[in-house]
Amino acid sequence: ADQRAAMRGDALSATFQVANWHDLAQGESYSQLFASPSPLLHFWSLSIEEQVYWVLPLVVLGLWRATKGRRQLVGAALAVLALCSALEPVVLGLSADRVYFGTDTRAVEVLLGGVLAVVLSERRVRRRLVLRPSWRAAVTLGAPALLLVQVWWWLTLDQGTGWLYRGGFTLYALMTCVVVTAAMLPSGPVRALLDTRPLRYLGTRSFGLYLVHWPIFLAVRQTWPGLWTPWRAVLSCGLSLLVAEASFRFLEQPVRSGRWPRPGRGPRAAAVATTATVLLALLPLPVDAAGRSVDFEQSAKDFAQLGRADRRPSSSVPTPSVPTPSEPAPSPSSAPSAPGTTVPVLPPPRVAVFGDSTGLLLGLGLDEYGRANPTQLAVVGGDADLGCGVARYARVRAEAEGPPPPRCTQWPRNWAAELDATDPDVAVLVTAAWEVPDVVRPGSDRWTSILDPGTAAYAVAELTAAVDLLGSRGALVVLVTWPEYGEWSVVGQSSAVQRQRDPARMAKWHRIERMVAASRPGKVEVLDLAGWLGPRSQDRALRPDGIHVAAPVVRDELAPSFLSPGLRALWRDARAAAAPD
Repeated sequence: ADQRAAMRGDALSATFQVANWHDLAQGESYSQLFASPSPLLHFWSLSIEEQVYWVLPLVVLGLWRATKGRRQLVGAALAVLALCSALEPVVLGLSADRVYFGTDTRAVEVLLGGVLAVVLSERRVRRRLVLRPSWRAAVTLGAPALLLVQVWWWLTLDQGTGWLYRGGFTLYALMTCVVVTAAMLPSGPVRALLDTRPLRYLGTRSFGLYLVHWPIFLAVRQTWPGLWTPWRAVLSCGLSLLVAEASFRFLEQPVRSGRWPRPGRGPRAAAVATTATVLLALLPLPVDAAGRSVDFEQSAKDFAQLGRADRRPSSSVPTPSVPTPSEPAPSPSSAPSAPGTTVPVLPPPRVAVFGDSTGLLLGLGLDEYGRANPTQLAVVGGDADLGCGVARYARVRAEAEGPPPPRCTQWPRNWAAELDATDPDVAVLVTAAWEVPDVVRPGSDRWTSILDPGTAAYAVAELTAAVDLLGSRGALVVLVTWPEYGEWSVVGQSSAVQRQRDPARMAKWHRIERMVAASRPGKVEVLDLAGWLGPRSQDRALRPDGIHVAAPVVRDELAPSFLSPGLRALWRDARAAAAPD
């Protein structure tokens, strides 16, 4: 449904060759991390090429006239432009997405190709490459090594690798220039490799393959998500080759050779048919709103308004200092004592919800349930932030790599202000997704995860500091265990995301939550949502993106069946245990 809803904008941007800027604008949305990718996603690179093809000839023509046809000066000017494009991300501190999709930041790769073309247009350069043994040896021996490095990077580098965006793409383009030069020599290993029949066959059909491969791979992945990965790859590649071959034989070659459309009315009819096809592609497709992913930006705005009318006037209580810990929390003590037998009659608990995007949606669902059932509970506010965990790591690597946003490390100040404003009976903490990626701890330069003992100890200390803060005004703190990721959520993802969604990491986080709760008997409890859902956590209808549970599902199913009764029981038992004999 997300793909159908976005198709019109994707098709328009692809048609008018601005898909890269459209994707960059869409990528600023948090929901794009979880929505299904567009079948037209691969048009971003075609758009960059086309934009360069519109502008570069005019630039070269202007340089040619300004230099009166001196190719060396034209090549030098192109080299300067390439250098400016390469330095722009470093000088301006551009984000990885901006570097990846920006025409200006990726132009360096095309401009270096232009520089290579100017250099190889010099007859004396070509003669030296062929006739001078030292020149020829450097290219023929260096190019295979560089090509092997490139293939190795294809297999091992994540898209979020930081150095790619700080000169890595330029380095790759320079290596490609050497490989292209080696392919143009009369002989050599690169020339021999690229002259093999299979690669020549793929080369003649490469553009058609590029056009069709992505939607086919996506369709196969979404139609048969449980298919064994090697079989899925074979099926996707086979279908791509089949469609590309049909396009090559029945569309591309007839057009290129002039056999179709025939002179006369043929070109006009083809133009009309093509235009009609594009217009049909731009029509909005029917969308089932229930199947769409969550609008996280709007959800965040809605969450910020929770319980505003019920809040108490803010006092000037100083913000507690919660330092970044370097040592683990104390060992867990005995389990909470059994509640008393006398159960007082209590009003519905005032609940505040804290955490990440999973907590945000859970809080919205609880609020909707509480408004419809005011005798059960009342959500008075909270602080749940998109993409923010509790552990304040120095760097995080998931969909992207880098330090967490400053707002993610300011939860001690934000939570203290929220507690002062709401004074809840129960503080619910829902966090997991951002506790389990690859991370670098403060004071370290090594990538680890929560499965590493040192990182686990740091996470214990951070969670302990969080629950101590949430309970500092007398609220019962409830940790909600989040179910492990849906199996389908890792399909087609980078290796870093696949590691993040390893069930062992989520299970480790659950153990840490229970350890911290046991170390604070009577003050911190665990509400085991993951255990209650059990196998249903792998129900795609319950969690379409494999991560979140939408607020309506929380309201209609989880809240009445488990969350609301569980929170009321924990609060009642805690109050009873704290009551004097």
